[in-house]
Amino acid sequence: NHIIILKDGKVELDIVEIKREKLPIPYDQLVALLYEWLIEYRDPKTGIKEGLDAAFKNGYVLCAYQNNLLMGICVVINTGFEVFLPRYHLGYVATKQDIKGRGIGTQLLKKAIKLTNGQISLHVDIQNNNATKLYEKMGFKKKYFRMIYEGIHK
Repeated sequence: NHIIILKDGKVELDIVEIKREKLPIPYDQLVALLYEWLIEYRDPKTGIKEGLDAAFKNGYVLCAYQNNLLMGICVVINTGFEVFLPRYHLGYVATKQDIKGRGIGTQLLKKAIKLTNGQISLHVDIQNNNATKLYEKMGFKKKYFRMIYEGIHK
């Protein structure tokens, strides 16, 4: 008989900040992974690129690795504000599909909160209950709804 002890189902990760000048994978592949891993809550690839570019310029792009395999990505954008909004905005946090629920998003968020000294906000789809629970567990509070104008439909 063998006994396997899991660390609460969580995986041990190396979380590293990556820079545009020294990407571990091609830029378009990074965009494609975010697009794939965000599932139904994804933005168009042009939006993902815009967020990544802003984070590379003046924010953070974090990658979570397990045994040198990329398992998650976190994109944190500097808003440029001091008081009006928190200085940083969580643009994306995405994990590989087949390993969701193992603490990768939590570990990425912890690192983002530390890097930003807690000066961070985010948007979450109102139907994304799993993400909302994670964010609340991590100390985020619901403050207001963000509404986006989509024009008048006839």
